[in-house]
Amino acid sequence: MDALTINFAPVLQITDEQFFQLCQINKLIRFERNANGTLLLSLSNHVEFLYRLPDKRTKARE
Repeated sequence: MDALTINFAPVLQITDEQFFQLCQINKLIRFERNANGTLLLSLSNHVEFLYRLPDKRTKARE
């Protein structure tokens, strides 16, 4: 899956501690932050794996 890029730098500055807390309370999202304050968000590997699993209920109906 592709990452979503959000540039908060012009309107919001978060500290390292706030960034850490953001990551901790949103464990299903993988966060990266560059030196400019831009956040890159993508689904964690666990969510990507679950997203790709076939739906057994759909296969049972076919």
